[in-house]
Amino acid sequence: MKKKSIIILSLLACLTIFLNMRTTVYSGLNTVRSNYQVPLYSKIYRFIERHNNHQNLTNEIIPNNININSEKKILLVARWVDLNIKEVPKGVDIIDFHPWTVIERKMAVSEQFSDILSILLVYAGIDSFWMFTRDNDKIGRNPLTLVKIEKNWTVIDPLYGLYFSCQNNEFCSISQLKKGGWQAKDFNQKIIDNNSLLKDLERKKGGGKNMSLLNYYNAAFLNIISEDKILKMSRYDWHGRSLLQSPFPRLVYELRRLFKN
Repeated sequence: MKKKSIIILSLLACLTIFLNMRTTVYSGLNTVRSNYQVPLYSKIYRFIERHNNHQNLTNEIIPNNININSEKKILLVARWVDLNIKEVPKGVDIIDFHPWTVIERKMAVSEQFSDILSILLVYAGIDSFWMFTRDNDKIGRNPLTLVKIEKNWTVIDPLYGLYFSCQNNEFCSISQLKKGGWQAKDFNQKIIDNNSLLKDLERKKGGGKNMSLLNYYNAAFLNIISEDKILKMSRYDWHGRSLLQSPFPRLVYELRRLFKN
């Protein structure tokens, strides 16, 4: 009995020491990165708290008592992001910390729209991540959200509040988008004239590029990853943080990174 008690006390002491180890937290303010030290238990607690916040928010956006397909779930989440997250106004600090910070502030820079959308979609049970298009002299590098619907991947642009339909599909596959023939729609499924200028979209109110949707997105789709390449990737190699907000996927990701090094 005494030996057993010593073992238990020793394990508790080791656990206490482990949980009180100092670990680094990174944050960004106006593109300047900084870091500070916190106890490991604090980092774990805050991580779980954010995970619960993401899950609860997703459950509010998509109530558990309604039975809807993936396409409708995607539109519900995209519509929520469109209505609740606005661009950071000029003169206001740009904060790059945890995704939940963006949701709390209700303000984002360009790539954070795709970051938040992809995270909430994953919590809704839909595979999603975001990435920049390859740098292009015509349009630059632009963040787009990639979303899996059944066996195909499609593209959503939450920054401009658009998704893309084809003749036979509400959401075009990436392969179809690369061929052209798509139709832009807003998240209320309203058709948007492909010849409209980005800067004239209600979502941007004069702050977008002086290019037509047709020219801009045709160039973007040609410069985005193919579906074949996505299918060959591990989910844990996806760009962005969509998988890293939940405990188990985060654990798998960290273990893979540990053994790779």
